Amino acid sequence: TRFYSALLILATVAIQCSSGTVMDPAYGTNYFDDQFECTQGAVEQEKNSKYHARRLLWIEELKKRKTDSPIILAGESTAALFTEDMLQEFLPNHRISNQAIPGETSVVFLTALDDLVIKARPKVVILAIGGNDILGGRCLSTILRNTEIILDTIHRKLPRTRVLLVSIPPVVSWKVSSVAGHLNLGFQQLVNRKPFAEYVDLWPHLADEKRPVLDKKYQLYLEDKGKVDQVHFNKEGYKRFAEA
Repeated sequence: TRFYSALLILATVAIQCSSGTVMDPAYGTNYFDDQFECTQGAVEQEKNSKYHARRLLWIEELKKRKTDSPIILAGESTAALFTEDMLQEFLPNHRISNQAIPGETSVVFLTALDDLVIKARPKVVILAIGGNDILGGRCLSTILRNTEIILDTIHRKLPRTRVLLVSIPPVVSWKVSSVAGHLNLGFQQLVNRKPFAEYVDLWPHLADEKRPVLDKKYQLYLEDKGKVDQVHFNKEGYKRFAEA
């Protein structure tokens, strides 16, 4: 019994130690758990009043920015953390306004689509959405349906505008990366039916060559917490995003 207990402990440590340090439990929802049932309604974040309060503060800051750029970057933190400085450095030949909001889900984004995107009448919309829906355990079919509504709404109101739909990127958390491919396949199939849209795949640019996770050189180390961010990437990762 002790022998098998020791083996179990060693196996657990081996799983946790991916780079010589003990990792925190993976962040997000395990879609492959036997007891998992996806959420068709509101995910926990959408029920959180503190999240909505932070979101309103972020929107107030967005209102101070110019939105007359021909390109708008919109959606969740994958886009929101692409700072103005990095946009200018990595995409100097393009004027891009960042209207993305950390924590944004497909449901919440839909409610603000007119204010964040439509009223600016951009020529191109770069859209990163769906990651927070995955973190909250939303049904993949629901995420795809919401994304299609977003795309169709943009096209109906701005028929000459093109949309670049960004893939869910590889991240450190296996709970996200393990299901991202399923949603991304749906994104590709969705875009194939929309002549005004194009799919931007971040995986060839950011993924580890041997494992379906974010490459170590693009991982974001959080100095104040002394650990790696499980769902975001660093500045070098945004350089690769720009290349994509």
